[in-house]
Amino acid sequence: MCQNGVNHNQLKLLLEIAGEQCGVTEGWVKEIAHLAGHANLESTDAVERAARLLKEARRLLEDAGDEAGAADTGDGVEVTVV
Repeated sequence: MCQNGVNHNQLKLLLEIAGEQCGVTEGWVKEIAHLAGHANLESTDAVERAARLLKEARRLLEDAGDEAGAADTGDGVEVTVV
């Protein structure tokens, strides 16, 4: 828990990691949609929607990371590691 400020570099790194994980999961979901199509399942709409939402989440996480990188780091603020 941060009591004396926010480490913007750490926040940016965590957002990047979360974005990368969304990308990996999106790849898995695309493969699932592909396999479901070959399995002649009636509807792959839910799986395809999940892939689109993961792509959107990744973009939003990238935007948040950009904001964290551009944010004022608050010169003079000391961050305490707990």
